[in-house]
Amino acid sequence: MIADAARTRPHTLRGLAPDDETVAALSMLCGHDDDLAAEATRVRNRLRGLLTQIHPHLERVLGPRLDHPAVLKLLSDHGTPASLRDTGHYS
Repeated sequence: MIADAARTRPHTLRGLAPDDETVAALSMLCGHDDDLAAEATRVRNRLRGLLTQIHPHLERVLGPRLDHPAVLKLLSDHGTPASLRDTGHYS
């Protein structure tokens, strides 16, 4: 709709210039978002490293799926390979 209005009635659109306060707030939010993304990557890499040390085969299976909430719940509920083994086999 906006593109159509810009094409057919360009005189009705006006430009907006953000003030310095808005630009500063957006810059701060973007920086915070970058920090959170870097921290999530760091934690995921550390978890994969620990899985590799403890049980390399388990890391090969679960490592690519560490973003899935069920995998994180499984690892938090059953912190050791023995505990995972004791949960049994689900079909």
